[in-house]
Amino acid sequence: MKKIFKKISKIIYILMMIIFYHNAYAIEEQKCIQPSDTNLLKTIAGDYILTNLFSNVKTSRNLPSSINTENTNHMISISKEGKVTFSYRWAKEENWQEIHKESDCIKIIERSTKTDVITFGEKGGLFYSYIRYKASSGEQLDYSKIFFNMLFNGCFIGTDKKKICFDESKIMIGGKWKNASIKMNTSDFINGGNVISVEGEKFYWFLVPGADFHTFPRKLTWKIYEAYEQEGIDLKTPFNELISE
Repeated sequence: MKKIFKKISKIIYILMMIIFYHNAYAIEEQKCIQPSDTNLLKTIAGDYILTNLFSNVKTSRNLPSSINTENTNHMISISKEGKVTFSYRWAKEENWQEIHKESDCIKIIERSTKTDVITFGEKGGLFYSYIRYKASSGEQLDYSKIFFNMLFNGCFIGTDKKKICFDESKIMIGGKWKNASIKMNTSDFINGGNVISVEGEKFYWFLVPGADFHTFPRKLTWKIYEAYEQEGIDLKTPFNELISE
């Protein structure tokens, strides 16, 4: 009986120690990391996107509009040297600003095989959640591909009765797959739609989301306009309109 009791006691002790170290790790993870703590920041290097942005894009089907809705930094970048910069409204990299105030604070919330989650804010103020998506190898995923695949998927029929399909950052036009990418820096364009470049096309596509409420189930639609970085967008007449199959 004493042997059984000792074994049970030992198991309980081990479980308690596991719980203790787990909680201690969680507390350690959520400590405030200041911009000067470069050695610690190096361990979480990468680009972190405002978590709310993903759900907003999924709902609105409009990346620029979602970016402009959130009145805070959209991306926080931590370099391999531990330097922290932020991008407001997805500015070009040369316009990123360095985070250096000692009142600024980064907290590690979660680290897993697929995502890292941090919060950023000023001590005593509001904190915002940021997420970094990564492959199983630990390498960061391409956010432009994530947003493209979130916005565009499946097949549509155009006004010319031809089928256009979207899949994994590619577009099938006339039975031929072409590479495509979404323009993340939207400062040169208006907020009404998404700007994508399509392999072989001389202009950008400006896709304005819509929905046909006269059908059930509801059909998703896109109006496509020509867009040029210098001349802007011709919104008079879409050169194609797509409706989901």
